[in-house]
Amino acid sequence: MKRSLLTFFIVLCSGIALLQAQESSASAGSLDERFVAANQALSDGQFQPAIDGYTALLAESPSATVYYNLGNAYYRDGQYGRAILQYERCLVLNPDNADARANLKLAQDAAQVDPPARTWYENYAQAAGVNTWTWLAVVSFWGAAFLIVLPPLFRWRSPWRPLLLTLCVIGLGVSGTGLAGYHFMSQEGIVLTDDAPLKLAPTSTSPAKSFLHAGQPADIKKTHGDYAYVVTATGEQGWMSSDVFAPIWDMR
Repeated sequence: MKRSLLTFFIVLCSGIALLQAQESSASAGSLDERFVAANQALSDGQFQPAIDGYTALLAESPSATVYYNLGNAYYRDGQYGRAILQYERCLVLNPDNADARANLKLAQDAAQVDPPARTWYENYAQAAGVNTWTWLAVVSFWGAAFLIVLPPLFRWRSPWRPLLLTLCVIGLGVSGTGLAGYHFMSQEGIVLTDDAPLKLAPTSTSPAKSFLHAGQPADIKKTHGDYAYVVTATGEQGWMSSDVFAPIWDMR
């Protein structure tokens, strides 16, 4: 009886694992097909279908490649503010993407805007992607934890322990600085459209105190619902709705 139950349990677990693997494979195939379809739409000059396809893919899983292609679709459609935003998001995940960096410069030139002024730690953060810094932080933290806790329990006195612990601490410092840089970059945003209203209050009925140009960067100071209180490089301040302004990356 026990052997029968064990056999049933093994068969059940195997069946569940097989179904999960099949669902995962089917989902991956669907994503690939939709990505190819969006690429074809972009190649055919059908920009809105391409934008809709890439946006739907990003809603399921952020990807540097999809952000880059979405930026290209917006750029070719003449929506330079939205293109700048997507290129910036691509570079958060993959700062080594030379094509995205070059196209970002082209979009900024087309929009006639300057890139955001960044601090040294924000520039330092872009030496690697946010995922890379995150993995390094996780590995360094748990490595340090094991090296501190386990050796006393098992009386491990290896001469390598201090060196490994030092490397883990350095890894935490390096990755922490990188993640801090991206955290501050998450307070940056991009104006998406021309004549975007900078409002006195975070309401749809509030009058605009001025209008900003597509592609302009601004720092987010606080948020209220669908509105962000922003400060531009020239010192203009006010509320902007999510329809006309978006953060480069949300790590808050």
